[in-house]
Amino acid sequence: RRAKLEVCAGLKSYSGEESMLNATLVVDSILYDEIKNTYKNLDLIAFDSIDRSLFTVDRYLISEGLIADINAVSKLAKLLGLNDKQIAAGLAKYSPGEGRGKFIYDKDGNLYIDETYNANPEAVRNSVNAMIKQFPEDYKIALIGDILESEAGLIDELFSEIRSYENDNFRLIDARGLNAQQAFDILKQIETTKRRVILVKASRGAKFEEIMRFAVCQP
Repeated sequence: RRAKLEVCAGLKSYSGEESMLNATLVVDSILYDEIKNTYKNLDLIAFDSIDRSLFTVDRYLISEGLIADINAVSKLAKLLGLNDKQIAAGLAKYSPGEGRGKFIYDKDGNLYIDETYNANPEAVRNSVNAMIKQFPEDYKIALIGDILESEAGLIDELFSEIRSYENDNFRLIDARGLNAQQAFDILKQIETTKRRVILVKASRGAKFEEIMRFAVCQP
């Protein structure tokens, strides 16, 4: 957050004068309260509500972070003159790309949520909670591998928290220290009569994107 706000401090005119360029910053309400007295020559616009009606697709994971981002972008789009219909049309074309929440189905209709681009504790927590909310009736599996961008203590706390969610419709596979093939072999051993929704998330070093290939190519 501090690093991104350095952009505000650097918005000086090209003439070299100390005055700021005319600029509008769209922020969430918490950040608005924090910086409104710091950058007084910026026009600040806060957004509070999370409008889930903007999301009508079923092609990717809808996390709280994504919803907040889309709300900010929608607010900005309206400032630029776009109407609700145009914004909805743009959102309908959105695709998160490989490793960023994209849905992949295997031959049996099980759903893999490809979140393999990277991982940190906050992102893992958000993704797990999003899956639980988005698929309340399905059998859900969180297949979580190595998280390399955090401290060991925080990671242990995270796994303990996720394990506390376990019930008849949710299971955690702690795949830390495993490669993609080993993790996939454990996944295949789980038996359930329900459709599976499998969240696959790990840091880049784990190369868990290979699990997507295993899932699609398995006999």
